[in-house]
Amino acid sequence: MPGTPTSLINLRDWFVKRRPGSFPGSGDRNYVSQYKNLEDYLFQDIHPEVEKLAMTVDGGYLTDHGPEHIRTVIDRASQMIGDPKDRLSPYEVYVLLVAIHLHDLGNIFGRVSHERRLAEIMSHIGTRLGNEVIELKTIRRIAEAHGGKDSDGTNADTIGTLQPEEPFRSEAVRMQLLAAILRFADELADDTDRASRLALELDRIPTEARIYHQYAKQLHSVRVLRDSGSIDLRFTLDSDVACRTFEKDGGSQYLLDEVYCRTMKMHVERIYCTRFMHDVVRLDAINVRIRVFRSATDTTPLEDIKYSLRESGYPNMPLEISLVVDDLKWSGEGLKRRLEGAREESHDGQ
Repeated sequence: MPGTPTSLINLRDWFVKRRPGSFPGSGDRNYVSQYKNLEDYLFQDIHPEVEKLAMTVDGGYLTDHGPEHIRTVIDRASQMIGDPKDRLSPYEVYVLLVAIHLHDLGNIFGRVSHERRLAEIMSHIGTRLGNEVIELKTIRRIAEAHGGKDSDGTNADTIGTLQPEEPFRSEAVRMQLLAAILRFADELADDTDRASRLALELDRIPTEARIYHQYAKQLHSVRVLRDSGSIDLRFTLDSDVACRTFEKDGGSQYLLDEVYCRTMKMHVERIYCTRFMHDVVRLDAINVRIRVFRSATDTTPLEDIKYSLRESGYPNMPLEISLVVDDLKWSGEGLKRRLEGAREESHDGQ
């Protein structure tokens, strides 16, 4: 039925049932066993430490970056993909799962440019990731593309800078596709389970971080509806949070305006990521519903705000083609001079 989530095939659960012969190398390496060992190690020893170590560097208060966040990103990616059969190879699922586990670990060294600090933590993890150099570089670049800018710090098109695919043992890994799935699944993973609810209630979150936790807390439902090609977001606000302002970027922001801001960012991310994943994942709209109550105990909404974010109307056309194409060799005038020069050379040669 349109608008209803299809039954979830969890990528991780699907992956661990694959036979060794499903992967590159005809079974000479047990990818399932390696992944399970890596997962156990990361869930036990690394993921629970990310937020604490980040605070020692930045002094901030991150939303959840631990094991539950990783599970949520895997769930969101699973909802986006549906049945992996005929959409992703078992090896691509392995690469995606490992990249999801790694994508936020750079926060250990601080929030700023954390997506570019993976080499250090991957070196610490060591042989649990295997020792295939091309494979490790591929996974690292996919994980790094989930946000921020490229290694030069100038280009936000981090997925576009990747190769469309990278062959490994004669099997192609669609790097841009996997990076887009990871990036948008991460975008969809900022819901109520990621907020520090007790710290909010006790007012123990630093003021500059509070709006991010409050936004997450109020986002109580995120659904990927593959059949209708849409995302469904549900927020709840009451007067305690809707009537106050929160510090943000040196100014102040109402939470409703933050919802507008964050959902617009999600809209842009959807447009961007769809460019690379449309063959496997097609999401055309983000539908938002915000129920506003007088108080936390009230059961009848005072306001019911609904809107849909989708591409519409005629696209804006840049005034100059040079704003779209970087490497055009000729202008009309330049081509004229080139042809006139060629004619003169031909005439002189006679």
